[in-house]
Amino acid sequence: MNYDFKQYILPKYSKDNYLAYWLKLLKKLDYRLGYIANDNVGYNPMRITDMADYLGISTLTCKRFIKESVELGIITKQLEKVVSQKRNVFRINPKYTLGILGWALSFNNYLKFERKTNGKKFKRINIR
Repeated sequence: MNYDFKQYILPKYSKDNYLAYWLKLLKKLDYRLGYIANDNVGYNPMRITDMADYLGISTLTCKRFIKESVELGIITKQLEKVVSQKRNVFRINPKYTLGILGWALSFNNYLKFERKTNGKKFKRINIR
């Protein structure tokens, strides 16, 4: 099966390393809810320190990467209740998921993402 990746949009980061980090984080995407997840069962979003460990980078570099991702609209950072505590949950904009398992094709997931970003509008793409 041939894939045409021209139809997908790659983020335009200021550093090539950031693009590599984003690609690696796609492997940790929870396809049902669109958040960056730990391997544990249940609702267990990654923290900045978890991401830094997974990516093999310092916490400071990871914070800079996340900051740029949030500013570009690639990742959203939302304070949510996880188990009994509030903490930041990071979600990837469906526009930038490369259609993994059809998640980017789901309009309902796009609406969930939009709600989690307080209604901020992002350009939606059609993938055929």
